[in-house]
Amino acid sequence: SNATDGEVFQGPPDQTALLQKAFGTLRPNWYTIVQDILHDYDFIFVAERLAESLVVFQMLMGLTTKDILYHAETSHKHPHPFIFVKGQKGKKDQCIFDRPPFYTPQMKSFFAGPQWHNTIRVDSLVHSAVDLSLNRTIESLGRGFQKNLDAFHRGMETARVHCHGRIIKQCPEGGVISTNNTCYMDNEGCDHVCINDLVL
Repeated sequence: SNATDGEVFQGPPDQTALLQKAFGTLRPNWYTIVQDILHDYDFIFVAERLAESLVVFQMLMGLTTKDILYHAETSHKHPHPFIFVKGQKGKKDQCIFDRPPFYTPQMKSFFAGPQWHNTIRVDSLVHSAVDLSLNRTIESLGRGFQKNLDAFHRGMETARVHCHGRIIKQCPEGGVISTNNTCYMDNEGCDHVCINDLVL
């Protein structure tokens, strides 16, 4: 049998397949699960198409270009910057160097093989469905989408120049926690000050 065969979840009308306790006991219909995920979420961003996703979200929610701008400042010396780790159970907060990813030949072979692709088949179905949904939403938004996308790219460049040197993370270059930072909390939202006073 293939991945789409199997029983369809049955349950109360107001209870989705994702929430049913029977998830672990029934052999699922993967397409039903994907449809259920799309039904449960009003909007899903596609990470590889972040700019387009942000602009679609902007237009659907009636936001301005400035509302969706961001600026992630990274060090030229450390392309993989330090990350902030919140201390647990009495331990102190700390900065840990975020090591660059690496793949051995064995790992590359595994990720290209059928075992891995079978493992992520549902994830792949969700990704394809969301990607298609994003395309259709963009088409429905008409010419206004491209206009807003162009404005977003211009705004991002303006933000890059405007915020340069003004963002201080909790874990800046050097890996020592900075108490004089511009973050909302826990090394996140560190660009909010310079974005807020940005004039487009």
